[in-house]
Amino acid sequence: MTDSELDALLRDTSKTVEVPPTFQREVWRRIETASSRSLAHRLRGFVEALLLPVTRPALASVVLLLTIAGGVSLGVRNATAAGPDDTAYAEAVSPFILANKRVSP
Repeated sequence: MTDSELDALLRDTSKTVEVPPTFQREVWRRIETASSRSLAHRLRGFVEALLLPVTRPALASVVLLLTIAGGVSLGVRNATAAGPDDTAYAEAVSPFILANKRVSP
């Protein structure tokens, strides 16, 4: 088949397709939906890329150990910084300590 025969055949088979009346509105709705999803997908991809290295066993172990070490060091620092007022809160809220202070002369 030559090009001219193919062109003639294509011209002769002109079939009209009926487009539904809501076609244009549906196209724009799909475009809007796709664009809103793309932002969500980009944000999800960013979070996954940020957290992906932490899911590897070696790095996850290091992060866990650093977190534990940081928590222990903060706890030790706060415990040693308490000084003589470390029981002040317990004395302030305990009804037993208040009752003993009122009874004693």
